[in-house]
Amino acid sequence: MIAFYLPQFHPIPENDEWWGQGFTEWTNVRPTEPQFAGHQQPHVPDALGYYDLRDTAVQHRQIELARLYGVEAFCFYFYWFAGKRLLEKPLENWLEDKSLDMPFCVCWANENWSRRWDGMDQEILIAQDHSPQDDLAFIAEVAPYLRDPRYIRVGGKPLLLVYRPSLLPAAIETARRWRTWCRENGIGEIFLAYTQSFESVPPDRYGFDAAVEFPPNNSAPPNVTHTVTPLHEDFATTVYDWSVFPQRSETYSSRKYKLFRSVCPGWDNTARRKRGGTVFINNTPALYRKWLDNAIEDTLAHVSEPSERLVFVNAWNEWAEGAHLEPDSANGHAYLQATRDALEAANTKSKSRIVIVSHDAHPHGAQLLALNMAKGFKLLGFDTDLIALGDGPLLGRFAHAATVHRINLPEQGDADVLKRLATIRNNGAEVAVVNTTVSGRLVPLLKRAGFRTVSLVHELPGILASYGLADAAAAIVESADTVVFPAEIVKVGFEEFVGGPVSQSVVRPQGLYLRTPYHIDDRQGVREAVRAKLQLSTNASIILCAGYADHRKGLDLFVDACLKVMASRSDAVAVWVGHVDTVFHAKQMRRVKEAGLENRFRFVGLVENPQEYYFAADIYALTSREDPFPSVVLEALDATVPVVAFEGAGGFQDLLKRDCGILVQAFDTDEMAKAIGNLLDNQGEARRLGGVGRDIVRQEFSFNHYLHDLLIYSEKPSPRVSVIVPNYNYARYLGARLSSIVDQTIRPYELIVLDDASIDESVDVIEQFLADCDIPCRLVVNAENSGSVFRQWMRGVEMARGDYVWIAEADDLADPDFLAELLPAFERKEVVMSYCQSRQIDGTGRVLSEHYLDYVADIDRSRWTKPYIVDGRQEIAEALYLKNTIPNVSGVLFRREALRNALARHSEEIMSLRNAGDWVTYLRLLENGSIAFSPRSLNSHRRHQSSVTVGNFDLRHLQEIRQVQAETIRSHDLGPVALKRASIYERELSERFGIPIHE
Repeated sequence: MIAFYLPQFHPIPENDEWWGQGFTEWTNVRPTEPQFAGHQQPHVPDALGYYDLRDTAVQHRQIELARLYGVEAFCFYFYWFAGKRLLEKPLENWLEDKSLDMPFCVCWANENWSRRWDGMDQEILIAQDHSPQDDLAFIAEVAPYLRDPRYIRVGGKPLLLVYRPSLLPAAIETARRWRTWCRENGIGEIFLAYTQSFESVPPDRYGFDAAVEFPPNNSAPPNVTHTVTPLHEDFATTVYDWSVFPQRSETYSSRKYKLFRSVCPGWDNTARRKRGGTVFINNTPALYRKWLDNAIEDTLAHVSEPSERLVFVNAWNEWAEGAHLEPDSANGHAYLQATRDALEAANTKSKSRIVIVSHDAHPHGAQLLALNMAKGFKLLGFDTDLIALGDGPLLGRFAHAATVHRINLPEQGDADVLKRLATIRNNGAEVAVVNTTVSGRLVPLLKRAGFRTVSLVHELPGILASYGLADAAAAIVESADTVVFPAEIVKVGFEEFVGGPVSQSVVRPQGLYLRTPYHIDDRQGVREAVRAKLQLSTNASIILCAGYADHRKGLDLFVDACLKVMASRSDAVAVWVGHVDTVFHAKQMRRVKEAGLENRFRFVGLVENPQEYYFAADIYALTSREDPFPSVVLEALDATVPVVAFEGAGGFQDLLKRDCGILVQAFDTDEMAKAIGNLLDNQGEARRLGGVGRDIVRQEFSFNHYLHDLLIYSEKPSPRVSVIVPNYNYARYLGARLSSIVDQTIRPYELIVLDDASIDESVDVIEQFLADCDIPCRLVVNAENSGSVFRQWMRGVEMARGDYVWIAEADDLADPDFLAELLPAFERKEVVMSYCQSRQIDGTGRVLSEHYLDYVADIDRSRWTKPYIVDGRQEIAEALYLKNTIPNVSGVLFRREALRNALARHSEEIMSLRNAGDWVTYLRLLENGSIAFSPRSLNSHRRHQSSVTVGNFDLRHLQEIRQVQAETIRSHDLGPVALKRASIYERELSERFGIPIHE
């Protein structure tokens, strides 16, 4: 969303001469009078006041306000008159001050300036003088802005607007000169658009690329002057009905050329035209929201190129025309809030998209990984496009998880494939995760279509050579942005195969996507059920393997090893889960028959629930000759089943060396049989190895974390929120609390529960909940109580691996969109904490109050009724020095590194305070960053007698408040006014709680 921006809020010599000393736009705005009954005039600025745009601090505040409410860019009017610029200072400041880090573009207001304020030619003050020389002089003048990295680009081209191209003597020639000059001077292609302020013609008539609607200009609205009651005898105002615009937007006419939608919050130029102005009535924030909703919906529905999905608003600050999003005294932030609401609603409807490429749809490991990536990205809030380069029975399951695109590279030419990819790209996907080297042939085309590509290489050299993948591997090395290997051995083998290092590579195992749904208590029941299904005795010992049973997976070696185990153990049974290579399988079964042991081998095929076989097994025998990092190893360990495998057969060996399995000499089935037999004889050791493996897998092989890392590799990271739940004796609330965390619309990165030696059933409740939780989670139980919740905070923050931390106290609750509301503020790098209003509930969940506004009313009755982002030291000086205005940490989201630093540096001070440690934490944190606030009550703070700070207010608590106030006022040099307010607040507390003040 781009807002037109007027720079005429500072004096210039020309305006001093034409209109009087010190003239600015405010000169007209301040004295404006209403012209008819109900006419809202004057427009009085609220949040920003009567500002002067020579001060860049004002522009910083404008950026803060715009971003807070979703306005993403400004379009500055550019005043150029044949070599003379006017009102240039705000834009020059923007160019020079890189901390004004908001996207922008410019619109050449190419009219004459006259005393009529309307661009007509009467009483000209300064005129345009269009010529070929002026065309070149203009584009050279604007070039530094076009080159700026903050400048808005459409399809990679700087966006340049012209207000009235019809005034150019030969607009097509002007456009040609500009384009040629930009190509020759290193800018490249440019994107030209014009505002439909006075004409609505196809842009190519001027040699331009697009047009921009410019309401209310050029719109033929209904004249309703007869409906108003004039207040002056010389009344000459024309009044129109603004509400026609939202109505018309319900049925936008189809575009005949490239056209950007625009909206306006209102229009009233009485400030400039006095008695003879033009006024639009019946505009409201609600109707404006509807109009913007429709403009956004129409844009998303009919504009395929993401960079062209622009909506303009007229305007950010046209105060003398009554067209401003900036808050005024009559409407406050209502139009800005309507803007934010419309944009948030659109964002909810339109999820981010991502592409996954699978080389075919057969039910093998890599393809199942692709399927589960699609499912996992959906949980992270993405819509997925899955490109299948081959057929297979998984296509139906692919279609349930993603939008499937079937591309046949050998049969389709590059042009056709690029067209398909462009359509997917234009639908919003920017990143493609290309699974397996086999899919590598598509990588160069994805790159040409504008995708960032992350290639996942699973194959070891034997497979690469046998499948003839030299060209595909070379394509990956040449075109992929990042190449991900599951293990170092796979990376080394691939680099040997391609004949050189892969500079853009990382090593990252894929994580476990198929977690066992069973608990330890389920084991006996599952063992018996599986054995009954396989018609085995209840005491049969199962040796399991899974995957496609062929030579590479070592079906012959599996049979060999199992026959040797069975020679000495009558209870041993071999079970293979997955499809088989029928010819190879038949050959192995002849050996089994010759041994007379057909009844002790079970090949169950591909099954819906392989986890039950893992959970029922005693040993997992990985007999692969070459397997980079098979998911089956993780699945077996997750089921607490130890793995026996061949040394050097794949990247899994580093994991098994961590005391969760046994490696034997490569392809030595005697050694494998011996290792399996030893574990069957020593069930305690087998369980120990499996338990170690399960702990490692649960802590280090989260599939959720793997997907987050892929997004990081693609340079499109998703926010990672670590949730820390400190608990002490809140068993009765934990189920609801933990559910409110996992039910967030933005999925947490991890859940860390810290139990501080509870003496109720807390640990049992937590363990039961976490056993079924699909978010990576950890439980830490203290043997002795730590004595301070702040010590638990510190421990949790040190354990956290996310970018952000939410300390969610065990007895509170959160609305599902709590994280979604607070996270966007962190797009501002200086923001270190973001919090929301809290409702108050009692021990039974009954709502006591929807907010804490009464608690902070003595500071400011309106401050916490609207969202804001301010510098932390400003927050301290204006509010936080007096009292802890953040009543509940559960309502706060922190930037992890900033919080960790604050806790580490000030731990002694924080730990010394029983009640005010949270307050001091916020103060120290905000001394080095900004704070964001949302007035939505999305956190439920439970108030009950056992709370640390409620119901037991005593002298120590009062003394801590006095101590924190005094230190804060001193260190921030807040002066006598702050001291007086602190004294008043202390006396109020003393009287309320009957605690005498001891000086």
